[in-house]
Amino acid sequence: MVLCLLLSCALCISLVTDLCFRKIYDRVTLPTIFLSWVIQGMQWGWVEGFFSGFLGCCIGAGFLGIFALWNKGFGWGDVKLMGAVGAALGWPRIMEALVLVSLIGALQAFISVVVRNIRRHGFTHSPSELAPKKDRVRERASIPYGVSIALGGLGSLVLSFWIG
Repeated sequence: MVLCLLLSCALCISLVTDLCFRKIYDRVTLPTIFLSWVIQGMQWGWVEGFFSGFLGCCIGAGFLGIFALWNKGFGWGDVKLMGAVGAALGWPRIMEALVLVSLIGALQAFISVVVRNIRRHGFTHSPSELAPKKDRVRERASIPYGVSIALGGLGSLVLSFWIG
């Protein structure tokens, strides 16, 4: 229960900071990772629990780390947040979290493309259309992926309680 509360708080804080400031802070993700390892070790045994959290962290962070190395829209805050999700959920729950995060990210990208096309073709008249072109490009240049990570991580927590 403590692990679920820890991860939920970290995900909610990161969701808000990523939406408002486009940042996911180390002071949220790194303590979450280390505390998750300690709690996993205390709960499931130091060898099995710690290893499960460590493996989950490596898989979660490694999955997004590959894209962050190529600079394909992922920042290192996203990588560390996914590592925190993996550390808290452990192996094999991180795999379902990765699927949920990917599905939510795809839905988020689809909605963003639809909204961008509606704005481009003049269905809405927003004040941003009157702004200089470089400001409009900056406005729609990126989607905060921390939102998908937070929603996917929370969804995985709900599924783990629901399914068992």
